[in-house]
Amino acid sequence: NGGSVQGGAMEIQGDSMGLVATKPKIQNCMFTNCYVQGGDGGDGDNGNQDHPEGWDGGWAGYGHGGAVYGSTYADPVFERCHFEGCYAQGGSGGDGGNGQQASHGGRGGNLVWPDLIEQSMIDDWWDGWENGPYEDYWRYSGHGGAVCFRADSSPTFIQCNFNKSWTSGGLCGVGGSTSNTPPRAYRIDNFGGAVYADQRCSLDFVDCNFTYSYAAWDQEPNAVDGDDGTQPQDIYVSMGGTIAVEKDTRLNLTRCKVVGSYAAMGGAVYGLNSEILLTGTEVRDCNAYQGGGLHTSECTGTLDGVTFAKNRAEFVFLYEPDDTDPNILVPVFDPGIILT
Repeated sequence: NGGSVQGGAMEIQGDSMGLVATKPKIQNCMFTNCYVQGGDGGDGDNGNQDHPEGWDGGWAGYGHGGAVYGSTYADPVFERCHFEGCYAQGGSGGDGGNGQQASHGGRGGNLVWPDLIEQSMIDDWWDGWENGPYEDYWRYSGHGGAVCFRADSSPTFIQCNFNKSWTSGGLCGVGGSTSNTPPRAYRIDNFGGAVYADQRCSLDFVDCNFTYSYAAWDQEPNAVDGDDGTQPQDIYVSMGGTIAVEKDTRLNLTRCKVVGSYAAMGGAVYGLNSEILLTGTEVRDCNAYQGGGLHTSECTGTLDGVTFAKNRAEFVFLYEPDDTDPNILVPVFDPGIILT
């Protein structure tokens, strides 16, 4: 498997029982071009006489918290800090080995199907991940381009600035022949261009500015907008261009500004099973396929005195090769029809 990394500049771990306070104060600090990069999984071996099925590819490593990672009751306070150009990238899964004697090829790393399909493969030919078990496949990706917090942590940010932070995910591996599972590499989801948190965390941001962050929405190579099996496997590959929170996390933004960010879902903020509190906050010029400014699912919360301006959520009309790299597809939005 690829190596996983966290906290490009610093890692803050609290007491596992929550009995000893872990509340450092970080003031007037600059975090510039800090990053984490998950490793790539190795390719699986080809099958042999004793194991004719190809061996599975290794899984990608994750990159969590481009500048700062905190977990397990970590409660730091950041005051007047600046995060500039920080990012978190996940690795890619390895390819499966080829099967022998017309046996099934190994699975590509990080490729997971719904439970019924997984069980059918176990019943038919597959003997399980060689180097597992694993968390959900999307955990092995980029989370929190600037900061990432997990496991009951409660960070506070006061008068901090986040500029041009981003996250991206790698690709799953390609299955070996025969019966490639999968037949091509699919994109792994990424979360929280600047900030990511889950597992009962509580985040407070006061008088903070977030500018031009993104969670990359690039599709897998060689996918095209067609109906011949080459269309993107899933266009919703990124959540929370600036902030993404999940799993009973509380997010509180007070007098903050979020400007110019984008993601596939939740151009500025994405929330799942969490509490979202926005007070006196401005969300401007953010883009997504769903929820240009804010996308929530199964969340509670309150919006009080929030300004949403010039955000957009648009249908993807087609994908075209990027000008600088033709192997990367970028979305072209439907221009719509102007009614007069």
